Amino acid sequence: MKKTIVISALALLTCSGVYADWTKSIAKSESELYTSGKEIAKVRGDFDKDGVTDLAIYDSKTLSIYFSNGYAKYILHDTYKVENEYADSRIIDVTVNDKGVLRIETEWTNDRGASGSDTYVARFQDNDFYLIGYDCTYNNPPTTYSFNLLTNRAVTVSGYVDDAKTKTMAIKKLPLKKLSEIKIGEYKCDDHYEY
Repeated sequence: MKKTIVISALALLTCSGVYADWTKSIAKSESELYTSGKEIAKVRGDFDKDGVTDLAIYDSKTLSIYFSNGYAKYILHDTYKVENEYADSRIIDVTVNDKGVLRIETEWTNDRGASGSDTYVARFQDNDFYLIGYDCTYNNPPTTYSFNLLTNRAVTVSGYVDDAKTKTMAIKKLPLKKLSEIKIGEYKCDDHYEY
């Protein structure tokens, strides 16, 4: 009878999504975070500015952020997947500066032979990661767009090095988006343009 009640309770929690949220909060040692046979990279930094070093683990398609509990254990904050229905997009690097700002660098190619790269800049505030900047580069013709979503300015550099033209413009001030609200690998900041 007791087993039936426990199984029923777990089934109910799983269906409601509560069980999944509860399992996210289980603290694990660093060695427990890695999936065997999967190529991964990691970066350390104090993402939430609490004085304790946190951990980001990533491969070409997934980035997981873990906060340290201060006792050599980590709790999953969130996992972000790289999505792009128009091109093959993948993470190539993740870095963090001394202020806890994350830079997620991706590159993409599509079936027409076009290629480029995107960098998503995020920081932790109000209990979540928010996108505060975005850079993208198209290889043909060479063009780079750089959006600062805190100052609401964008810089475009187009052309080859010898005759490159730079243009700075104001962009629409919009509420910052959570990293979980965008498609890393596909999001382009187009909604900030003044058309």
